[in-house]
Amino acid sequence: MTKTACIVLAAGKGSRMKSDLPKVMHKVAGRTLLGHVLSAANETGVESYCVVCGPDMAVVEQEAKVFAPGAVIALQTDRLGTGHAVSMAKTALENFSGTVLILYGDVPLIKAQTLKNLAGMVNDKMPLAVLGFTATDPKGYGRLLCDNNGYLQTIREELDASDEERQVDLCNSGIMAVNSSSLWSLLDRIDNDNANKEYYLTDIVGLTVNDGQKVGVAVCEETEVAGVNDRAQLAAMEQRFLAAKSEQLKKS
Repeated sequence: MTKTACIVLAAGKGSRMKSDLPKVMHKVAGRTLLGHVLSAANETGVESYCVVCGPDMAVVEQEAKVFAPGAVIALQTDRLGTGHAVSMAKTALENFSGTVLILYGDVPLIKAQTLKNLAGMVNDKMPLAVLGFTATDPKGYGRLLCDNNGYLQTIREELDASDEERQVDLCNSGIMAVNSSSLWSLLDRIDNDNANKEYYLTDIVGLTVNDGQKVGVAVCEETEVAGVNDRAQLAAMEQRFLAAKSEQLKKS
């Protein structure tokens, strides 16, 4: 069985949470957002962890060690985009051989089985797989544009999408699984030739396709990949989590 590592992006300051706590340290049902994500990764069978956080986030490092004692902490001192954030994990994982899951520390409802399914898609012929969801309202999300065989061709941000592309409701969660033998070279090829001068992780999709390789898409429920950006969303997430637990107990 292929080994799995994960990179968790957790550098968000959480200024919209109106709190001095880093965003991933806020809690849903008594457990931090980061704790929920790492717990799902643990159930997936992840062997190596790297948590990317910002400077002066000792509490994030401490929390990561609670759920993943062997986790390596990588600092992202300059916030130059998601691609840049993932590249901060290179020192920790460049000798790892297997599949690397790229997760976000503010997505607490992600399920272990979903991550297993995503990681299981990666192989030598398909070095990259992206987790998507069918959005109730796709406005604002990047669209996953696939060919007739279901392989991903590109991720089109809404501002760049045509009217026809905006009708697509299969959207990007941001979560990916990548073959470790491809990840670092792909990241090295990303440029920041865009309005924000940032390095976007999504650019590795186009690079992989241009290399003549396939990119897979796994699909999950929209609620699984909902993030938390403010206190209202945090409260809604708590209610969603408790409702799901209640349904689970009824079935058990």
